[in-house]
Order: sequence, then structure tokens, then C-alpha cells
Amino acid sequence: MEIRILEETCTGCELCIPSCPFGALTMEDRLPGAPPPPPDSVTAKVARVWESCVDCDLCLPVCPPVAILHDRPEGTAAVPSTPGSGILVAGDLGPTGLRPSTRRVLRRARELANTLGCFLTCLLTPRVDPGTACKDAIACGADRVLLVDATDTNPEDGLGLPALLAPILAKEQPEIVLFPDSIRAAALAPRLAERLGAGLASPCHEVDLDLSTRQLLQRVPLFKGLGLGELVCAATRPQMAVLRTHQLPDPMPDGSRDGEIVQWNLRAEI
Repeated sequence: MEIRILEETCTGCELCIPSCPFGALTMEDRLPGAPPPPPDSVTAKVARVWESCVDCDLCLPVCPPVAILHDRPEGTAAVPSTPGSGILVAGDLGPTGLRPSTRRVLRRARELANTLGCFLTCLLTPRVDPGTACKDAIACGADRVLLVDATDTNPEDGLGLPALLAPILAKEQPEIVLFPDSIRAAALAPRLAERLGAGLASPCHEVDLDLSTRQLLQRVPLFKGLGLGELVCAATRPQMAVLRTHQLPDPMPDGSRDGEIVQWNLRAEI
């Protein structure tokens, strides 16, 4: 976390609070011995930055007195730098491993991650041994594969898996979550978005990035598919989208890529 507050400059105006999609900013009483509030202060309180901050910089332009600074070496990109941020793909598994639709979404997600300079995680929820799916996900662009044992969830119950995965995503704090278009995603994505209080675009024909705000530009069909509109989730994170995959190109797997495979102990975390 590199964001800091200049207490001698902060006026307590609270404009920064709603700008943070991760809830990492709060207003607190000034500590004893802290600099006094400036003469034009709205309140005597001061902004505080918490550990959930991912250094996205969305709070910087909304601060009128310029009391928020990002201590970053000159020329360094404003990107989250930990595996628990960046982009997450909620992958689908078939009888023989990753489904082709997940492989296509991973390719597009890798392009977005390269643009943002962030990690790409592939979340898999196998009920049996995933076999080569983890290595396949890494070859298709993932930096990390997050394995969550879903054997205790009922595949016929549309509520079980979202209830188990929501705390994981809340802890991981990805900026962007992408799903391949599938029957599973149609049930999972909106329930996860509701639990996380996040925005969801489904289905998306294409996604792109606004680098000035790190917002995901989500292009969705309008007027029964006769046109496309563009959606953004300006106030919440993660930004979630279900991608139509039939028009996405197939990946070009690179078997030489290295990645991390993480087994998530669901019972220990929840």
C-alpha cells in the first residue's frame, strides 16, 4: 500500500470515501499529536487508508486539497502488484480439462492483464482430480491457478457455489472478474455479483480498458442485437463480465510458461 494522507492538508470533506470501490478509505478522529486541521476544514476528522487499498489511484483526482499522495517512483505504473489483485477468470472444467470457452477467455484476459501490468488468476472448482487443467490454464496465460474443492457443493443447487466463492473473491479483491458464457456462468455470475455488491455485464460481446481510470469497458448488445452499448462499473469492484466466446480467437498455449498452483482451504478461510 503506497497511498498516504497528508493530515495537515486533509479538510475532512469525505469526497474520497465513495470514490474507493474497495472500501479502503474511512474518516477517523485525528490522533493526539497529529497535525491540526487546516483553517478551511469541513470537519475535524481526517481520512485513513486501510490494508484493503490496492493502489488503483481512483481517489487521487477527487481530492480538492490534494491531500492524497501515491508514493511511487517516477515512471512506475499505477497497478496492483500482488497476486490477490488484478484479473480473475472463473474457469469451466469439462470431462478432459479446461473447456475451450475458458481457454479463449484466458487469452483475452492475458491481453488485458498485460495492458494493466497485473496478475491473472484462473479460479477452478473441481469436484474430481483436475488433471492437466492447471498446467493448461497456465499455458493459456494464467500466472496463478486457484483450486477450490467443490465436492461438498450440490451441482443442482445454484446457491451453494456462490455462497462458498463469494468470501474468496472478497479476500482476493480482483479488479476484474471474467466468465466464459456457459450454463454454469449464467447461474454463478449474477449470484456472485449480488453477494459482492458488484456490477455485472452479461453477455458481453467484447471488453476493453480505459487506462486513465482502470475501468473495464463492457460492450453489450442493444435492441435485440442490432447495436452495441458500452457499460462501465465506476463505483464498485470487482468489475464483472460474462464474455461471449464464439467470436474470441483460440489461445496459443505456451507450455514453457511458469505459474503457481494454490489449493484454497475453504473451511479454514470461511
